[in-house]
Amino acid sequence: KKILDNCTIWSIPMLNPDGSENFTRRNAQQIDINRDALKLTSPEAQILHSTALKFQPDFAFNLHDQERYYGIETADLPTTISFLSPSFDFERSVDPKREIAMKLIASVNSKLHNEFKNIVTARYNDAFMPSAFGDFMQTQGFKTLLFEAGYIPVDENRQKVTEIYFNALVFALENIVNQEYNNFRLTDYLNIEQNIKYYFTDILLKNLEIEKQGKKFRVDISLRRKNFDKEQFTDLINNYVIDDIGDLSKQKAFEYIDCSGISINDDQDKIRRLNDADFLL
Repeated sequence: KKILDNCTIWSIPMLNPDGSENFTRRNAQQIDINRDALKLTSPEAQILHSTALKFQPDFAFNLHDQERYYGIETADLPTTISFLSPSFDFERSVDPKREIAMKLIASVNSKLHNEFKNIVTARYNDAFMPSAFGDFMQTQGFKTLLFEAGYIPVDENRQKVTEIYFNALVFALENIVNQEYNNFRLTDYLNIEQNIKYYFTDILLKNLEIEKQGKKFRVDISLRRKNFDKEQFTDLINNYVIDDIGDLSKQKAFEYIDCSGISINDDQDKIRRLNDADFLL
């Protein structure tokens, strides 16, 4: 009630219903709306653009999901939720409004770690992308915050992630009202670790011996859920391809299988990158 008494909250319930129905970020014309902030080719981008300029919000929340494979160097779990205050120029400048968005993210990040145990938060790279709507909102002087829902192992339907994500939004709205972000510094935002794409794989086969034309060698093999469209999630896919072969001692995975003592003859040359991996499993 305190939030509603002090704020006017505007939202578009579903900007891309066609994409939602088909489980993709593109609309019925196959346009990525989130990369259409300049040309405004799609009708959805035109609606979002005109409404934002008419409404002139103080804060803009750019809400997304992300693939399950993101992580940070210091954690053995994938990223639970990621943040970004987008840039408004190629120099990645920080003006007073963007600084407030950064401090607000730092405050939300701190609150999440106080409320939830064993979560991993990360910060996206802020390279300027003029055609992206988050960056466009920032160029207009709207204090813009990007939230991306990540993944918790065994939370296949992302119910726990949804709970954490919802709380992050509530924390942010409360913070806008009480301006608690003023207690945080820009360095608190910059100290959130960088999000790393494809830092995780699904299954890692360790120490597998392969025999090929009479010679034997030992390798690690990573398996990833079979999906060749980088814009669609892999959460609902249950078959795998070979993603990488070699020394993968630094690779992180959701499941590790020790193959010590197992030898496979591969004279048929089936163990190749991007081949189906069901026979290996």
